Amino acid sequence: MSVDDAPCNISDSYFLDEAVGSSEGELSCGDVETSEGQDSGSRVADHELKEILLKKYSGYLSSLRKEFLKKRKKGKLPKDARLVLLDWWNTHYRWPYPTEEEKSKLAEMTGLDQKQINNWFINQRKRHWKPSEDMSYSDDLVNVMLLRIKLRQLYVSVGYFTLS
Repeated sequence: MSVDDAPCNISDSYFLDEAVGSSEGELSCGDVETSEGQDSGSRVADHELKEILLKKYSGYLSSLRKEFLKKRKKGKLPKDARLVLLDWWNTHYRWPYPTEEEKSKLAEMTGLDQKQINNWFINQRKRHWKPSEDMSYSDDLVNVMLLRIKLRQLYVSVGYFTLS
C-alpha cells in the first residue's frame, strides 16, 4: 500500500496547523506496513508529499518565520557601549541618576538611543545598586540630591563648568 492509497482524510487546515513545525516523518498519514522494496517507494512518495506541501504552504511558512524572527530577543548592547555606561556608573555609584544632558552625552558617545540609555540605567539600578547605609531615603536627603542635580544642570547651562 502506498502513501497515496492510505486512508487519510486529513484536511488542509490540519497541515496548515501541524506541518509548520513537523519533521518529514511526522507528516505521514499513519503506520503503513511496507516491505523493503516498497520502503524506497514510500520514501519517494513522502518526499513528493513534502514538496507539494512546501509549495502549497511556503508563503505561510515564510511569514511565520519572519514573525518569529521579529520576536526574537535582540540581545546585549555592544561591548564598547556597555563599557562607557559602566564607567559612568562606577564614577557615580553613590547616586546613579544621570541628568538629561548626561544621558544625551552618553547616547552620543555610545551610539545608543535615549530609551536604551534609560532602560540600561533602570535595569542596572534594580540589579546592582544598593544605597549605602548613610543614604537613608529621608525626605531631606532626596530634596538635597534633587537640589544638587538642578544646580549642576544650571551650572552646565550657563557654562560655569562642562560635563566630563
